[in-house]
Amino acid sequence: MRRTCQRFALSCPGNTRATGTKADFSTPNTGTKADFSTPNTGTKADFSTSNIGTQAVKSFEEIPGPKSLPFVGTLHKYLPLIGEYQFDRLHWNGLAKYRQYGPLVKEEIVPGVHLVWVFRPEDIETVFKSEGRYPERRSHLALEKYRLDHPEVYSTGGLLPTDVSYCV
Repeated sequence: MRRTCQRFALSCPGNTRATGTKADFSTPNTGTKADFSTPNTGTKADFSTSNIGTQAVKSFEEIPGPKSLPFVGTLHKYLPLIGEYQFDRLHWNGLAKYRQYGPLVKEEIVPGVHLVWVFRPEDIETVFKSEGRYPERRSHLALEKYRLDHPEVYSTGGLLPTDVSYCV
């Protein structure tokens, strides 16, 4: 997450190399900015271009999301019987988070590991354009490890989970 924060100039804990302290998710083609207002607060999300100069940009810490507990983060919310989310229904988890927190959601799955759910296509486009030539995909680490641990079946870690610079 620290590398992602540095790319977006977000204010992250321990991030001293970032170029700024606020997250700016404006899209170059539309000029719109992500507004962090949540649907359940009665405030309306404003994605118009008329107030771009006056709209305050939120910091990374101000992105809404489920409350994280010490030592377990939000992992307890995914436990069977007591949790409100399920690992095998991530699409429903995303929809529930979007409805509760809005178009941009921050979640600390385990302490120190932040996940940002991005729902608006314009914001997703901004993330993809800002990642650089070889983006890091933490979700593929287990797949890469499995493939590298089984060289009799796989000759490499794979195109998706590894640094694809060797392919270019």
